[in-house]
Amino acid sequence: MRKIIMGSLLAISLLAIVGCQVHNPQAKMHKKVKKKKYAHGKGKFKRLRIGMGQRQVKDLIGRPTDTSRHITGKSFIPYYMGADRQRIVYYYKHAGRLIFNIGGPFKTGGRLIKIINDRAEDGYR
Repeated sequence: MRKIIMGSLLAISLLAIVGCQVHNPQAKMHKKVKKKKYAHGKGKFKRLRIGMGQRQVKDLIGRPTDTSRHITGKSFIPYYMGADRQRIVYYYKHAGRLIFNIGGPFKTGGRLIKIINDRAEDGYR
């Protein structure tokens, strides 16, 4: 009886070890994909990079036509100290939109997280 229990425990532990080492080809593909940090297309947003600060963006391309600010769902998570509690959107007429995230424990200036090129943008929210 003892040999049967020990044998079955050994078999279960070997299956668990082998099952955790399953080869995932998509994981390797995901590592090879490189994120583009520069905007696409021509125009005002050509010199911008993801991760730039708000002041740096304003110095490069000027003041936006309009802005809006809204909170995200992460602001309702207790003890969440990340930087994505609020978002600011800059609207540029005939150029597009820039989205910044702000928040965190020190309320530092926002960082550019998304660039939307849109020549049909009217510049207002």
